[in-house]
Amino acid sequence: MLAREPPTASLVAMRVRCPACGTVYHVPEGAWEEEDPMFVCARCDQTFDRHGREVNGNPVFHEDASSDFPVPPALDSVIEGPVHDRPNARLAPWLALVLLLVAAVGVHVHHSEWLARPEVRGVLMQAGVSLPVRAEDWAFLPAAMHIHRLRRRDGSTVLTLEGAVHNRLWHPAPPPKLRLRFLDESGAPLAAWIAPITKTPRLDAILAGSAPPPPDTTPVPAGGWKSFLIVLEGVPEAARTLDIAPAIR
Repeated sequence: MLAREPPTASLVAMRVRCPACGTVYHVPEGAWEEEDPMFVCARCDQTFDRHGREVNGNPVFHEDASSDFPVPPALDSVIEGPVHDRPNARLAPWLALVLLLVAAVGVHVHHSEWLARPEVRGVLMQAGVSLPVRAEDWAFLPAAMHIHRLRRRDGSTVLTLEGAVHNRLWHPAPPPKLRLRFLDESGAPLAAWIAPITKTPRLDAILAGSAPPPPDTTPVPAGGWKSFLIVLEGVPEAARTLDIAPAIR
C-alpha cells in the first residue's frame, strides 16, 4: 500500500492513468510492490487499479487501519503532479476559433437584416458606432393619438395633435420630425408637410395665436416614450383623415 508521505527522490516514478477523466499520475515504484494496489483519482474520485481499470461500484473504504478494506491512497498526496494529457483539451481553442469564424461569416452575410433591428443598432451605437437613425427606430402609440379643433380669439381655427412617440433603439435619440398627410372622405390626399415635435405650448398661447414654440430636441431615453402636443395651422377644411409617420432622411 502507498505511503502517505511524498515520494523521495530515490524512488522511481511509474505512470498510471485515471480511466474516468484521463489524468496521468506519476506514482512511486514502491506503490507497485503490494498485490493488486488501488488508487483514488484526486480530480474525479474514481477508484481504479494498477492497470488503469475502473473498480466497479467504487467500494467504500474505511479509515480504520485494522479494517479488512484499508483506504487506498489519494493520489494527490503522493503524485509528483497530475499531467492533463487529454486531446479534447487541446481541441477546445480550435473549436472556439471555428465557431467564432462561423459567427463572423453569418453576421457579414446577414448584416442588412441585423442592422434593420433597432435593438442591434442601439447596441452598436452604445459601443460608439456611428449609425443614422431610421424611421423604423420609432413607433407611435395609437391610443394616445387625439386631434382637437380649437377656435382662436381672432376667429381662426387650428388643430392640435396630441400623441406619444416610442424610441425603439437601445440608445437615447432626439425625437423625430413628423410626416403628416391629410386625406378627404374618399382617401384622396389634400395636403402633406413635415412638422417638428415642439415644446408643449400653453393653451392661452394657442388661443392668442402666438408664435409656435421651438422644436423639442431633448433626447428620448433608450426604449422610452415621449408625449407631445403640436399645433397644426392651415389644415384643409375637407380633411377627414390624418396619416402620421416619422420623417427621417
